[in-house]
Amino acid sequence: MSNYITTHNASGKAIFSPKIPTTRHIIDSGSILLEYIYTCHTFPAPLSAETDIDQFAHDRIHGPAPHSTLPPNGFATAIVTFKKDAPLKWHRVMCLDTFYVIEGDMELSLDSGETRILHKGDSFVQRATMHTGRNVTPDEGVLKLLGSAVPCVVPVEVGVLKLEEEWRAE
Repeated sequence: MSNYITTHNASGKAIFSPKIPTTRHIIDSGSILLEYIYTCHTFPAPLSAETDIDQFAHDRIHGPAPHSTLPPNGFATAIVTFKKDAPLKWHRVMCLDTFYVIEGDMELSLDSGETRILHKGDSFVQRATMHTGRNVTPDEGVLKLLGSAVPCVVPVEVGVLKLEEEWRAE
């Protein structure tokens, strides 16, 4: 699979950037594989000097931030592949995530006890909620999602509760 990033030449014409290899790099983060399509550390994105492309050159190999899939003040888009029988830890990240199931079946569980099975073509939006997910695709099948994330206002206030990023060992 190839990943192309466009930019401009000196005369303002659209070109494909030569700064980034077109092959995506896979980051193994334990239970999932991440293939970043693009990240940017500020929003709105600063496109004039190509600093966003230079930063993405780093992020596509190392990730955008320690212990995070998202730059704190930017955004990220990635293909997320779930390993078979490797559930995610329960977690809440301080962002608005939008996901689309490209391939496979996913069990998505919330800390309220609610669970949904998502299939190819389904989508879901995580609004800084405590959740986990796992690959339930039959016959050792693959689960792939296309995800996009933007940060949210922190803390998330629900009544008198102030919710922050959280990872559980369970």
